[in-house]
Amino acid sequence: MKKLLILGASGLIGKALAEQVREDFKIYATYHSAVNRTVSERDIQLDVGDPGAAGSLISSIRPDITVSCLRGDFSAQLKFHQELAEAMKDGNSMLYYFSTANVFDGDFSKHHNENDMPQSQTDYGRFKIRCESMLQGVLGERAAIIRIPAIWGKKSQRLSHLKDALQKKEGMEAYTHLACNHLTDVQLARAVSYMMENRLKGIFHLGTKDMLSQFAFAARLAERLPGNQESIRPVIFKDEHNSYHFGLESIRQDIPPHLVFSHDDMIEELLK
Repeated sequence: MKKLLILGASGLIGKALAEQVREDFKIYATYHSAVNRTVSERDIQLDVGDPGAAGSLISSIRPDITVSCLRGDFSAQLKFHQELAEAMKDGNSMLYYFSTANVFDGDFSKHHNENDMPQSQTDYGRFKIRCESMLQGVLGERAAIIRIPAIWGKKSQRLSHLKDALQKKEGMEAYTHLACNHLTDVQLARAVSYMMENRLKGIFHLGTKDMLSQFAFAARLAERLPGNQESIRPVIFKDEHNSYHFGLESIRQDIPPHLVFSHDDMIEELLK
C-alpha cells in the first residue's frame, strides 16, 4: 500500500481528505495541537518552525505522495516548504500543495483560469504565489498546485457562523457585487483523491462551476436552514456601480464531470 503524508491533517481539508482515502493509502498525518486519530494511527506532531522538521519527515516516512494543507505564519511556512522541496528533490514522489484564489486578489476584472498570471495585493496572496513558484522551481511537474476558493463543510466555522447568525439579531454580513465560487471539504477531497490516483500534474482550479456573490450563496443556503433570513445583511464590495469577479475557472479536461459541482450540489452536500 502506498504511503500518504498529509501535512495539516487536523484541519477541515486534511480531515476530509484523510477520511476519503483511508482505505487506499497508509496515512501519516501531522497536526500542530489537535490530533485527529479518527483517520490515522500514525499521527505526528509538527511545528513548521522547527529547523529540519520537513527533512526528517521525508527521510523517515518516504511517502509516495505528500499533501500540504498547512496554515500558520507565512515566513515559517515558506521556510518549511523550501526544506520540504529540497528533501523531495531527488526522489519520484508527488507533492500536492493547496493554494488559494487570493493569488488573484489584485485583479477583480474577471474570473481566472489556470493559465492566468497571478496578481495579488495581499500578504496572504503574495505568500502563496511565492510558495507556488518556489515549489515548482525545485520539483518541477512533481509539484501540483491546487488553488481553492472558500471551503465549507458540515463542521466548518463558516457554516456554524451562518447558523448562529440566523438565530441572533446581530446576524452576519456578506458581499454583493463580488461573484465567486465555493466548494465543500468532501467535494474537494473527492477531486483530490482522483488526482492522486491518476497522478495528475500541473495547476488546478477547483471550485463550483457556477459563480454567485457571497451574499447570494449565503442567502440560498439560509433558505434551507431555520432562523431569520434577514439576519444576513448585504454589504457592497468596493462600490455599487461595478461588478467584481473573484472566481476560479478551470480549462483543464482531466477532471471528470462527476467531480465538477454546482452551488446547488454544495447545499445538498451540506444539508444531507
